[in-house]
Amino acid sequence: MNCRSNICDFTVEDYKISGIAAPYNKLSKDLGSYREVIAPGAFESVLASNPNVIACIDHSRESDKVLGSTDAGLEFSLNVAKTTTGTDIIELIKRGDLNKMSFAFSVGDETWMPYGNEMIRTIHSFKDLTDISIVVNPAYEDTNVA
Repeated sequence: MNCRSNICDFTVEDYKISGIAAPYNKLSKDLGSYREVIAPGAFESVLASNPNVIACIDHSRESDKVLGSTDAGLEFSLNVAKTTTGTDIIELIKRGDLNKMSFAFSVGDETWMPYGNEMIRTIHSFKDLTDISIVVNPAYEDTNVA
């Protein structure tokens, strides 16, 4: 598979995708009254508990996955089901229509700091991680799927 600008060359047999579901040390979009950043290693303790995290499309269940904490953030690899929906997902990723990720969680340890006229929440650990999801409008622009 060759990727350029989030547009990838797949064959229909390539039902495996991967990417960054949550980046470390990157600011989120404005989340209302604040922005947030995820500290390196924040996912390690929750991943060590072997959580039942599901892979989703817009936070609706889709397929099985493998997760890991790397220097870049929460990385994933997932086998997309060979169904009509799975084929549609692969085609939308190929075209670049779907190219970002999101995740659902509960915060463990966090700190808040003023930055200019906004507040920045730094997440140091997660209490729970419930899903990763391919989305169109992520909180973190530095996520990706290919």
